[in-house]
This record gives sequence, C-alpha cells and structure tokens, in this order.
Amino acid sequence: MRFRQRQQRVSTTPWLRLHTCVLSSGVFELKIHSFHTAQRICRRHRDCHIFFRICLKHPEDVISAEPPCTFGTGQTNVIRADHTSISSSAPIRVPFHFKWPGTFSLIIEAWNAESPTEYTAICSAECSEKHGYCEAPGGCTCRMGWQGPSCNECVRYPGCLHGTCSQPWQCNCQEGWGGLFCDQDLNYCTNHKPCANGATCTNTGQGSYTCNCRPGFGGTNCELETNECDSNPCKNGGSCNDLENDYSCTCPQGFYGKNCEIIAMTCADGPCFNGGTCVETMTGGYTCRCPPSYTGSNCEKKLDRCSNRPCLNGGECLDLGQSILCRCQAGFTGANCQVNIDDCASSPCQNAGTCQDGVNDYTCSCTLGYTGKNCSVRSDACGAHPCQNGGTCFTHFTGPVCQCPKGFMGPSCEFTLQPSFKPALRQTSQPSSTTLTLSCALAILVLVLVAGILYLRRRRRMQGRKQLRDTAVYNDLETVNNLGGSERDAFLGPNGLFKISNSTARLSLSLCPDGRPGYRHNPVENSLSRGERQDFMWRDEAGLR
Repeated sequence: MRFRQRQQRVSTTPWLRLHTCVLSSGVFELKIHSFHTAQRICRRHRDCHIFFRICLKHPEDVISAEPPCTFGTGQTNVIRADHTSISSSAPIRVPFHFKWPGTFSLIIEAWNAESPTEYTAICSAECSEKHGYCEAPGGCTCRMGWQGPSCNECVRYPGCLHGTCSQPWQCNCQEGWGGLFCDQDLNYCTNHKPCANGATCTNTGQGSYTCNCRPGFGGTNCELETNECDSNPCKNGGSCNDLENDYSCTCPQGFYGKNCEIIAMTCADGPCFNGGTCVETMTGGYTCRCPPSYTGSNCEKKLDRCSNRPCLNGGECLDLGQSILCRCQAGFTGANCQVNIDDCASSPCQNAGTCQDGVNDYTCSCTLGYTGKNCSVRSDACGAHPCQNGGTCFTHFTGPVCQCPKGFMGPSCEFTLQPSFKPALRQTSQPSSTTLTLSCALAILVLVLVAGILYLRRRRRMQGRKQLRDTAVYNDLETVNNLGGSERDAFLGPNGLFKISNSTARLSLSLCPDGRPGYRHNPVENSLSRGERQDFMWRDEAGLR
C-alpha cells in the first residue's frame, strides 16, 4: 500500500480493515472502514480533505506500485479528516469485462486533497486538476492511469488492440471486435472484405466467413474465373473462346455449329493443321495424319506429353516437344524422379550409429551412450537420476551403473536388505510359505554340515591316538619277549602292582607301595615320541618265569 500527498508521500503505516466483494456481475468492490496513522495526514495544523485511490492489477510476487493497473482503478470521494484519522468512506468499485482470474494484487493510496487552488499557480494551464499535479512551475505530472500533455487521456489495458477507454485500464472493443484485448475478429467480412468479383460475404463465426460466388467464378474467395473451355467443347479443331458463364467456338473451314461439329469441307480445303497430311475417305470425308506432338481430327491440338504425369514423387514435367524432362524434388533423382537419393551413403551417423534413409533426410539410431542428429553427442546416462535411495550413479558404456548405499541393492538401488527378505518396493505383511520353507531347509543343511565336519575331525583324532598307543605297546611287548628269563621278570608283575609312566622320555619301573620281593627294576628306553604320554597297566604274569 502507498500513501501520497499532492507533493509528497505520507510516510506512515496504516491499519485497514477491508471488506471486499467480488460479484458475478463483474464488479470489484472495496470498503475502507477506517484509516489510522501515527503522523499527521495534513501538512498544516488544520483540518483537511483526503481521498483514497486503488490500483487493481495482476498477481505479482513482488508488488510494484507502478502502472499499469491491468484489472482497473478507482477512487473515493474527498473525505473530511482530522490530523490523525478518517472514517466513513464510500465503497470503491472497479468494473471489469473479462473472466475473473481469482487472484490479484491491490495497491491503496491516500491522497491529500487540500485547497484545490493551492498548487494551481505553478502548474501548466492545460494540466488536468483531477488527473495531474505538478512539482515544479509549469509542469504537469499525470497520476496513475492517465497520460497526455494535460493528463486527460486514459491509459488502455495493456495489449488492447481494437479498443478504447473512458477510465484507466479499460479496453472497450470497437464494432466487430471482441475478447479481453479486442483482438478477436467478429466481423471478418466488414473488416477484411475477402470476397472478390462481386461475391457476397457472410460471417460464419470468429475469424471465419463464406463467399457466395457469381456465375463464372469459383474458389474460396471467388478469385478464380470458371473456364468453360476446360471441357474442350469445340470439335474438329475449333478454337474455344471463354465468355462470362458461357463459351463460343471459332470453327475451321469446312465446319460450323455451336461446337463445330458439322463437317462441310474436303482435302481441297486444307483442313489439316500443323503439317498434318490430309487423306480423303471413301465416304466423301477426310482424315488428317498428324505429325508427332500433335493430335486431334485436324491436328489442331498439341500433344501434351506431361498429361499422364510421368514424373513421380512430385517432380515437375517439362514438355520439350519430342521428349519430356522431369525436374525432381529435393531428395529424388532418375529420369522420372523414381529414385530416392540414399542420404545414408555418406555414413553420417557416428559412433556406430545405424542410419535409416528418408526423403532428403536421414535418421540415426544411436548406440547406448550417444545422442544427437549424427550420434555425435555423448549422452549423460545419469541425467535422469536413475539411482534411488541415495545411490551414486556412474556412467558406463552400457548405461548408468548405480552404487547402492548400505542396506539397499538392485539395478537402481530399489530393494531394501531386510531379515525377512522383503523387497523394498513390494513389501508384504506376511512372509510367503516358500520363503519359510527355504529358510528352514537352509538352516538344517548348515547344521548337518557343521555336525559332519566335527564328527570327522573327532574320528580322525581318535584313530590317530589309538594307532599310536597300539604301536607303543607292541614295541614294548616285543622287547620283553626278546629278553632272557631273569630280565623278562623285571617287566612282569602281579596285576595292579606296578605301572609304566612316560614323563622323561624313558620307561621306569617302580614297585608299588606295599613292596614285593623277588622283582628287579631295570630302565628300558621309551619307544614313544617326545611330547606324548601314555600309562600302561600290566597284567599279573608271575607264572611266566
């Protein structure tokens, strides 16, 4: 909101309670209930009169107080005010003649209307007191929405083409024009007069019309004269003359009638034209043998070799008399323009792109990673941001490659790694029976494998110990058997009386605590390896002496 005096803006902050009503009849209404300012409204210590002006314009992110007021403008009557406030002003109404957009920007200005003659002496004599003011002698500054040397010309709605205004920002359309900018032609016939040759024009809608042609004319605008000779009504070499809605035939010698259809001549009359040879017939008539490039009963017509349209693909046919010449459209060649020039012959597609020939053009099917007319531009495979869930995209010759953050997987990092093996994009409330079965089977298989490995390791260890023990006992027994009788007794004793222990890599034989006479104790080398320890209990072999 802005607040102005005749010469100086009022630097205040207002508090306004606005009552707006947007009616379907096309009127914007604003009611100012009260106005307050901490500063004085008037410059002198006396009562003064003020009035309010509003500028209604299109919505803006940053509202500019400068014109144009695209939706309209209005003001209140002069209101008596004290030094700080005013009250009771009439509503301000701004009519509009277009579909209400629903949003708008509103600028409110408070003007000091002190003595109407206070500044008149220094203003230009032609300056409109109502729509202009002056800040220097002889000047005339127009208020918003007015223009001209005397500020008495309203400013039309921006973009108004065929309209006028009586108030600022109006666009009152002239006759035959409509629309918000008066740019829609509603009377095309009157404004443009498109129909020619005396045709009658009829308006059929916005910017459209129909022409009713007079006899002998045709076309959209009746600009084409109908040629009754196009049907070749004149026979026997007669020359056709086009008339208005009619024709006439100029007959050669020996013929007459409307269409020269009546024969009245022989070869003596020279009826054959263009070097044709006349031959009399048995019936009393004649026949003309025409040279090349001519035809007709009297060789009166030049043969149009282009009539059968020999040039293909839009080629232009040129009749050279004895031959024709085809002028081909761009992209075609050949005697009859029947060959489509191969635009791929120069291999325009780069980077292994595939070329497809067109008409005076070509299309390249680019390999992955390239784009452009000739596949010369390296495409950004990561431009579409294919990686989800914070994945990092890398460009590869095969396409984009996603490096997924922890907890995600998939070509686009679209799946979440969870204990329940639920895909991040297709989670279900309960795991499927197949998933549970596979999970249980996998767990059982792992347990069986672990148990089997432990069993095999224990079995190998037990077998190794047993083999070592049997080897040691066998060696000791062999030693005893090889000894003499008295020496053998040193190794044999009653059951439970003595034992062999390996603690120092030698076998020592010791008596039991109760002692038994008649036994010797000889040390024998231990056959067991160092670091192992085995205890052997010997049976009572006392009977073997």
